Amino acid sequence: MKNSYKEIYSILKRIRRRFILKNIIFNVIIGISVALVIGITMIIASRLIPIYKVYDKAIYITVTAIALSFLYSIIIKPNLKNIASKVDVFELKERISTSLEIEKEDSPYKELLVKDALSNLKELNYKKNIPLIPKRNRIIVLSFLIVIILATTLLPDPLKDIAEKNHNLKVYKNEQVKRVEVAVEKIKETKKLDAEQKKDLLAKLQELKTELKSAKEIKEAEKAVDKTAEKLELKKNEQLVKDVKNLEAKFGENSTTKALAEAIKKSDVKEVKKELDKLKKDSKTMDGDAKAKLKDSLTKASASTDNKTLQAQLDSLNNALASGDESAINSSVDSISASIESGMSNESMNKAVAQLQQNIQGQPQNGGGSQQAQGQGAGQGQGQGSGQGSGSGQGQGQGSGQGQGQGAGGSGAGNGSGNGDGGVTDYSGGGIANKQPSAGTEKQYEKVYTPSNLGGTNTASGLTGKKNGNSAGSESTITEDYNAELGTLIPYDQVIGQYNDKAMESLNDNEIPDGMKDVIKGYFSSLQQ
Repeated sequence: MKNSYKEIYSILKRIRRRFILKNIIFNVIIGISVALVIGITMIIASRLIPIYKVYDKAIYITVTAIALSFLYSIIIKPNLKNIASKVDVFELKERISTSLEIEKEDSPYKELLVKDALSNLKELNYKKNIPLIPKRNRIIVLSFLIVIILATTLLPDPLKDIAEKNHNLKVYKNEQVKRVEVAVEKIKETKKLDAEQKKDLLAKLQELKTELKSAKEIKEAEKAVDKTAEKLELKKNEQLVKDVKNLEAKFGENSTTKALAEAIKKSDVKEVKKELDKLKKDSKTMDGDAKAKLKDSLTKASASTDNKTLQAQLDSLNNALASGDESAINSSVDSISASIESGMSNESMNKAVAQLQQNIQGQPQNGGGSQQAQGQGAGQGQGQGSGQGSGSGQGQGQGSGQGQGQGAGGSGAGNGSGNGDGGVTDYSGGGIANKQPSAGTEKQYEKVYTPSNLGGTNTASGLTGKKNGNSAGSESTITEDYNAELGTLIPYDQVIGQYNDKAMESLNDNEIPDGMKDVIKGYFSSLQQ
């Protein structure tokens, strides 16, 4: 009897696997059909609203539907009693279900019923009754949906570029917001900034985060990042930090203040205060030689210091040491202590700002207080019947935030430009662009050729040269006409005035940091001195 039941269960398991395979095929077809309907809906919607990579999304949905359908069919499988009920439908007239129900019962008819059920079960062609090929109508529906989704690829997609633009903006904004959040955490964790400095930097980052979320274009988001980086740059005080470092070097040369120099080097505020208090006490008992050396160190430090306040404090201490005024010495030392602490605080702030700029922009910032600019140019031209020549000029200039150099060269109706003090121009050739400048006197300017003023419609021209005590200036322009005639000659100072007015107007119309505005204003002012 046990062997009979064992055979029945073995056959039922084979039948169950057949049912599972059929369910997998059925569920996968249903899943694909539903996914295709969703995909077609999305594709049609993408012609009305921007949807990024809609076909990729449709494929992803379809693959997901196939996977879920397969897993569902494997996990949710029928038990053997349910299989027995389904098998009985295949003309077995509940023989299998009845045999399983009386498995644990004692009945005089049990053996006969079980053998009859097993015999009929063996003769059953379950593969014929459980076909794996899907019904025709389901295949037709699936094929129809596939044809539709393929046909949509032929439709125009006018919003594709907008969808890509929106996606790229979203990705960029998310990346920048993450960078800002990382920067916020680093600011909160740093111990070298005081509460006010942290509050200030965190406010700038929160403002950037808000601007990023409201940005409608990548350029707008990039502008917000650059604007914040520029605002952070203005928080730096490189000069005071530099002066404190210089003070450290000068104090290090004197045995009396060497320990103070080490404390400044370590940025140890408590140690700096301790050494300055010690200096107050030592100044009372200091011999003449030691006092002279200290005064010499203070004089050197003052001479090499650009910060006027710190310079005055050093001079004040020097004078107090000379007079022996104890109250003045204490007051001067206290004021120097405050400046040194401020310098060390600014150094920490500068480092934090540089790190922030690197975090939000993804690249290190130049922490120096001065910038350099270089430029080179060369020009050449030809003239008919008036000789031929060439010229070139080059050089470089540097300064705090601004560098400029100019030169000119060329012959005939040609074009030449250059830059730099010390550039050499050959005036041996003839032509409009090679007019040799004459010597000028104070407030008397060389007239320059200006075929087109600012805002004009003629060929673009470039003003070159410089103006100083012995002014000279020239301008060259590009033209295809070999019979070109001299245009309007305007005094150099008037031309510079026009460019200055235009520059000042642009400063008001554009968002430019105040520090950069001062640099630009200073540049044009230097040209008119």
